[in-house]
Amino acid sequence: MPIYDFLCSAGCGKFEDLVPWTQDSQPCPVCSQPAKKQVSAPLRTATLWGDTSFGINGHFDQGLQCRVTSYADTDRKLAARGLVRESDLGGDMYVERKMDAALLERTQHKAMVAEYTTNLKKFDGCENAKGLALAETFPAHKMLAESDTTP
Repeated sequence: MPIYDFLCSAGCGKFEDLVPWTQDSQPCPVCSQPAKKQVSAPLRTATLWGDTSFGINGHFDQGLQCRVTSYADTDRKLAARGLVRESDLGGDMYVERKMDAALLERTQHKAMVAEYTTNLKKFDGCENAKGLALAETFPAHKMLAESDTTP
């Protein structure tokens, strides 16, 4: 059953309703007066009726840096370059999540380097200063705990 636009005869306004195509009137939900079916254009989206083209000339895809004429054409050009759509990677925030994870990893790395440098200065006069600084910066129990949580 399609959705039709109706106009209230008492002047309450327009409303939409899901009715059989043979039904010409519908009671108004506000005043219960009869409402007349209106002429309206059906919803048409690119993929709803199988029309997946981008018009006669297509459009220039910024990511691919070339002209594409349809979703299928885009997929062919992505596959030829060994690429996939971002949505196929787990959503539209995939790149942002990866960048946030890389930033966190870089921040943690800088913190470890700073801790190692501090420990190296602490054991400056010792013969095995580098080994002692490494052992204090990366103790075995801490490294084992991190390896248990790493997939």
